[in-house]
Amino acid sequence: FVQMLDAVRVGTLSPPRTITMFQHLKHPVVYKDGVEPTELFPTCKAVNNSNYDRLLKLAGTKQIYEALDGGTEPDVDRRTRLLGDLFASEKLVLRLQAHAGLLHSVFRKR
Repeated sequence: FVQMLDAVRVGTLSPPRTITMFQHLKHPVVYKDGVEPTELFPTCKAVNNSNYDRLLKLAGTKQIYEALDGGTEPDVDRRTRLLGDLFASEKLVLRLQAHAGLLHSVFRKR
């Protein structure tokens, strides 16, 4: 099972046996407390797409949060490429009931 998860992590689901095993695990799971099963994705783009789809299903007004730190690289193209490789994005869109994770501690000057 660990090798199967690693194949998902690196995006190399190639052996038919691995794919078949995952297909056997694919079925709706409903818990009484409303907690949903964890989804695994091979790329950040796939994660972002799933998060966006879930966000669209939530009611309420969107709240947009802009990143406070953009780095110190003076070359705009280079800075954009460097920041594009990070998990954090320049803009985070949330609605009520959305789940979010803090990637780094926030320290505010007093």
